[in-house]
Amino acid sequence: MEESRIYFNAGFKSFDITRWDDDKVECKALKVKWLWRYHQKDQALWYRVIKSKYEQLNTWVTKEVNIPYGISLWKSIRIFWQFLSNQLTVKVRNGRKTSFWIDKWMGTVSLKDLFPDIFVLAQYQEKTVAEMWSPQGWNMIFRRNLNDWEIPRMIELFKLLESFQGI
Repeated sequence: MEESRIYFNAGFKSFDITRWDDDKVECKALKVKWLWRYHQKDQALWYRVIKSKYEQLNTWVTKEVNIPYGISLWKSIRIFWQFLSNQLTVKVRNGRKTSFWIDKWMGTVSLKDLFPDIFVLAQYQEKTVAEMWSPQGWNMIFRRNLNDWEIPRMIELFKLLESFQGI
């Protein structure tokens, strides 16, 4: 059986989607493209309608669609979020769309996953890089004072963040 190759180009990275059934590849690729466009076209009317109907999960996607009845086009698109999110790494530009804790902008893993102990202490877990960064440094506010055993983890986090050049 000869395998055809189809690549989805997200503007920054192309990835192979040949593992999908050949007769449905184009449809699935189009749905992944709509997920990508959801993040890019935040001024479009369709974006605002979907955002208000399904609520925003983060700067990239809405919450999961859990409507128990009817057919939802967005539900059929939204199910590909896990696939797309596993392929993404984020390049920070102005930082307004990049989640400080949740997006993978400091490598291949999010800060939430690298530092779960610090993440649970963070007062503002939904803030963007732009909101957390200032020319004076990082604006981190915690729910309580750090314990002695948490300080080495904070030092690790700040050492990782040292490589950030700023916005």
